[in-house]
Amino acid sequence: LSSNISARHFGAFARVHASLCDYRHALMEETETRGLPITRHPMFHYSHDEHIRDMVSQVMLGPDILVAPVLFPGATSVEVYLPEDPDKWVRWPSMAEARPGNLVAEAPF
Repeated sequence: LSSNISARHFGAFARVHASLCDYRHALMEETETRGLPITRHPMFHYSHDEHIRDMVSQVMLGPDILVAPVLFPGATSVEVYLPEDPDKWVRWPSMAEARPGNLVAEAPF
């Protein structure tokens, strides 16, 4: 059973990885031409947001994707802070809109 579940999760994230091919390629070009890192602390893009400064558990993948990983085994949710700009975010995988501020995201995997 667990190997089937693992295979499904691996397949789902392999599809996410593949769907981001053009975005990742653009980030690699930006790294080569401008020296910018592919993954960045949110402060890189939201330096005006005082809530971001001490954040250690979220990272940006380029300027457009905020990643809030589940860091603890067995966790069923993760606390996320969404900066004020933009005025709305889109949550993956539901594609539901989210407003800036704090939220708790389910971690079903």
